[in-house]
Amino acid sequence: MKRKKSLQWQITTLVGVILIVTCVILTVNSIYSARNYYGNWAEIYEDSADFSMLTENDDVKADSLQEDEITFVDVMRDFSEQGILAMAFAIIISLALVYWLTGKKMNPLRRLTADIHAIDEETMNRSLKVYGGSAEVELLTDSFNGMMERLDCAFQVQKRFSANAAHELKTPLAAMKTTLQVLEMEAEPSKEDYEEFVQDVKYSLDRLIGTVDHLLMLSGKEIKNVKEPVRPRELLVQAVNQLKAKAEEMNVAVDISGSDCIITGNKELFYRGFYNLIDNAIKYNKRNGHVRITIGTEGKQNFVSIADSGVGMNEQTLQNVFEPFFRADESRSQKIPGSGLGMSIVRQIFDTYEAEIQVESREGEGTTIKIFFCR
Repeated sequence: MKRKKSLQWQITTLVGVILIVTCVILTVNSIYSARNYYGNWAEIYEDSADFSMLTENDDVKADSLQEDEITFVDVMRDFSEQGILAMAFAIIISLALVYWLTGKKMNPLRRLTADIHAIDEETMNRSLKVYGGSAEVELLTDSFNGMMERLDCAFQVQKRFSANAAHELKTPLAAMKTTLQVLEMEAEPSKEDYEEFVQDVKYSLDRLIGTVDHLLMLSGKEIKNVKEPVRPRELLVQAVNQLKAKAEEMNVAVDISGSDCIITGNKELFYRGFYNLIDNAIKYNKRNGHVRITIGTEGKQNFVSIADSGVGMNEQTLQNVFEPFFRADESRSQKIPGSGLGMSIVRQIFDTYEAEIQVESREGEGTTIKIFFCR
């Protein structure tokens, strides 16, 4: 691949072309003007002298006039040569000066380029030094630093996601292996031991399959941008019925209020999103608590609100609630089944259909999640 010329050379070449054209025009114009001026003066001088009336005694004057004419030609030739030489000298000096000044101005950009080439995976979080120079170079440096900060944050999130995904996939596999080892230690396993083993393995497999399904959902492979009219009340009632046993186990009352509306999107995905939100509202609730689901309209938007009387979240937890594998209270979450992907899936589903999610929560008082849909 042919290497492109540097910006310094390109600027010098451009300025050189403009300078050469300008100097040539000025030099030609000055020579032409001088010839016209002195040529007209010579014609007037010759016309004023009548050679036909000269006598033999006036030969000296005639010779003098011829010498003046020869001198005029020599002067014009010398003037032209000096003008061309001066033009060439001015062009060379000017181009050298332009090249030197351009190089001096390009030094901050060269330093910035060298610093960028020196960046690797271990120094991505290091900000580049802002060198003196033009405002454009400073703006470029600031923009690059901002981009690298965003990339570093994205890589850190990816690393945490990979580590958490590996942990979530490893945990049920390790549990199955442990159960199998315990069964092997039994000299003569009973039917009850086998039944217990089957139940443990089935639970671990269900958890493993659930985690894989959630990962596929987050990867976007199951997100289909289908747009159809959907009635949210029907989906909410289905989700509540599916979670009825879990709610009764914790003695949590779930009610739905408000007039039904029509939203546009994928019915199956909306059901998954509502299901995850209600499931969390029940799981992280208090005994004898409640979950209030409201369907309504605000301005030009329809909304679904899910409010619980659960443990709530502090401000730091609220900022990370949609991060993959994030669990609000690790010590408490270990007793609560789940992969920590539910809220991430909720955000991805509703973001697909440009729905806005608002979360309000107070620690110890409960959480309210509102999803706004455009009509």
